[in-house]
Amino acid sequence: MKLPTHKTKIVCTIGPASRSEAVLERLMLLGMNVARLNFAHGTLDGHRQVIRRIRAVAEKLQRHCMIMAELPGPKIRIGKLLEEPLLLEKGDEVVLTVKDLTGTADQIPVEYKQLPESVTPGNLIFLNDGFIQLQVEKVLGEEVFCRTIIGGPLLSHKGLSIPGVRIVADAVSESDLEFVAFALQEEVDAFGVSFAETGEDILKVKRFAQEKGQSAYVVAKIERAEAIENFDGILSAADAIMIARGDLGVQIPLQDVPVVQK
Repeated sequence: MKLPTHKTKIVCTIGPASRSEAVLERLMLLGMNVARLNFAHGTLDGHRQVIRRIRAVAEKLQRHCMIMAELPGPKIRIGKLLEEPLLLEKGDEVVLTVKDLTGTADQIPVEYKQLPESVTPGNLIFLNDGFIQLQVEKVLGEEVFCRTIIGGPLLSHKGLSIPGVRIVADAVSESDLEFVAFALQEEVDAFGVSFAETGEDILKVKRFAQEKGQSAYVVAKIERAEAIENFDGILSAADAIMIARGDLGVQIPLQDVPVVQK
């Protein structure tokens, strides 16, 4: 059975390589009908320019393209690296630190101050969406000493996940609400709530929009084990669900992801 095209959403993430008018036009002609802007990267002024460019291209082509603003949420990331890529090889000792510094082969900064108290020897730490795997050997003060299990190249600001360890951070922070206010001003069509844990995370965005005299179409991203446990509440509150298989696949066993998705 062939679905009507208007019911099929083809979502494209718009970044530095795809935000030019020529590329946006080609994407729309090939079927893009949702443009995703990741507010974890870039500047507000840059996002404003891209939003207006998307609308201009859509008007030129006489096509509707929904714009979805994805909130950064509480994803843990490493900091800035002095030289990129930093190559981690199997067996290497890696020191993760919560100190404010530029990363080198000796120390890699992590933008999560609770990291040392959140892990214990034996914990696995995944970098770069799970492509790099470390194992915690010891924790000393602000530093977590690890051994590289699976190596690879690492770039600045890549994500960090700790399977089985709950991250103590709100899915929707005050900083996220500032992004919501900006996106409402720009009249975006939808919001993506990253790392949603409960239905309350979704309602927080909806209530904030209502206080501004507007409404918000909210897409809940399922990428935490807690979201699976609280799925009924999230489903009731959200307008749409997105399964973020990359991040979810490092939070739960990879073979469970298709079952959870179904």
